[in-house]
Amino acid sequence: MAESKKQLKIRFEGRLDNLVINYGGKVLYSFKREKNKETGKTDKQKAAQAKTSITAELCSQINQIPALKYIWKKWPDKERKPYRNMLAANMRNAAPDHLTTKNIITPKTQYENMNFCKSIDASGINIEFGINSTGTIETETGKTFSIIVILCLFNPMDKTKQPYKIFTSCMEIEDFSIWKAYNIKLPFDAEEQKELLAYSNCIVYNTVVFDELAGAPRKWISTNALEFELSKGEGESKE
Repeated sequence: MAESKKQLKIRFEGRLDNLVINYGGKVLYSFKREKNKETGKTDKQKAAQAKTSITAELCSQINQIPALKYIWKKWPDKERKPYRNMLAANMRNAAPDHLTTKNIITPKTQYENMNFCKSIDASGINIEFGINSTGTIETETGKTFSIIVILCLFNPMDKTKQPYKIFTSCMEIEDFSIWKAYNIKLPFDAEEQKELLAYSNCIVYNTVVFDELAGAPRKWISTNALEFELSKGEGESKE
């Protein structure tokens, strides 16, 4: 009887669930476990991710203005970084595809007022600002103050466009007076005008801080956000 020269060879390839058994140069057994298919994100997960993204973009706009960054450094939690304070205040109020009128660009203060935006069109934002009351805010008389506006455009007419667009407009004004009424135009540049014409709705956030844009204000006026419906670049308040 001839001696068999065949040898049984067993080897493992990669993980133990990938098994190949060779005998006599032939494959006797081969096993490879199928990889678990990655499951897609649920609608709830997608919505949460979208809310995080748009809130982060709003906070990025706020964070670029030193005066606002300083405010958020002090309020409401001094132990947290300014950006974390902004996120905590805005995350729960954003919608997946746009911001809402519940979002804020400054913490609330005792100097809360109505939104200063009176109208908006393709040329710019019209701001009417005037304080005629006495009190501790009178101590800001003669100081430089800054008007800060952040816009969130949403509901694009072309549904292939990004669902929202956020940008900021600011102006510094010298010699504040509580007895003066300020009528101010914040103009749009060509790119902003183009974006305004591409969306159907707009939310306007604004504030007045009593310092330069690069300053460290101790007082500011908080306002409620205001939504406008846009038609051919002109806005009509929904309130």
